Amino acid sequence: MTDTNFPPLGYQLHLGASHLYPTLLDKAFSTFQTLFDDYDIKKMHTQSFRGLTKITKAEVTLSDALKGFGISSDSMRVVVSAHGLLSRDTGDIFLFKPGAKISRSVLDIANLFSNAPVAVHVVIAPQPAYAPISEFVSKGGAHILKENPAAFSWVSAINNIRKIFPGKQLVLWPIEDQISQSVAFVEGITGLKFNDSERETIENLAKLERFADPQKDSMDLGITKTLFETYLSDLDRLQEMPDVTLMMNTAASDA
Repeated sequence: MTDTNFPPLGYQLHLGASHLYPTLLDKAFSTFQTLFDDYDIKKMHTQSFRGLTKITKAEVTLSDALKGFGISSDSMRVVVSAHGLLSRDTGDIFLFKPGAKISRSVLDIANLFSNAPVAVHVVIAPQPAYAPISEFVSKGGAHILKENPAAFSWVSAINNIRKIFPGKQLVLWPIEDQISQSVAFVEGITGLKFNDSERETIENLAKLERFADPQKDSMDLGITKTLFETYLSDLDRLQEMPDVTLMMNTAASDA
C-alpha cells in the first residue's frame, strides 16, 4: 500500500543538473496521475515552468503564479520541475566557476520562492560520468584539469546555488546508477512510498531517460582518476555544508 511521509504545503523545486533525469518526474506524474491526485500532490510540468519565467518581473506571489497553472496553494505537496533552468542559457559547466554570474531570470524565479517552504533538489553525478565535463575535456580542457583538479568540483556549483536560494534546504542526489536509484529519487521528491509494481514501472521509465553518456575516449586514465577523486572529496565536503542534505545510499530504496 502506498503511504505518505511528508508535511503539507511543501514545495519541491527540481533544478537538474542537466542531462540527469530531465523528464523522469514528468513521466512519473503522467503515469500515476490518479495516485497523485488522490494524495493531492500537484506538479508543474517542465514546459509549463517556462511560462512562469515570463511573469517574474510582475509583482506576483508564488501562490498566485501557480494558481494560473491550476495549482492551489493549499495542495499537500507541489512539485515544480525547473530542470535545465540553471544551464540552458549559459552552458552546462558555468556553475562550476567560483562566483559564477547568475542570470537575472534565474534570480527573479528564486525570489518567487523566497518566502515559501521549499526544498531545492539538485542531481549530481561523478565527474567522469557527467557528459558536460567529458565534452569539455574532449574540446581541449584536459590541461585545466591537470593544473587545477578542483576546477570541476561540485562544491563550487552547490555554493553558487546556495547563493541563489539563501537559507533554503538543498537536497543533493548523487546519482551513480540512474536505474536503481530512480525510485528513491521519485519517492524523495513526491513524498510517496511506492509498492513493488510501481517501483518496477519507475525503473522502466528511468531506462527511457536521456541520461547522456560521457565521451570516455576523451579522458585518459589519469584524468579519470583525478576527477573521481575530486568527486569523492566533494561528497565529504558537501555533507558538512549547512542546509544541505546529501541523499547517500539510495541505490535501493527502503521497501
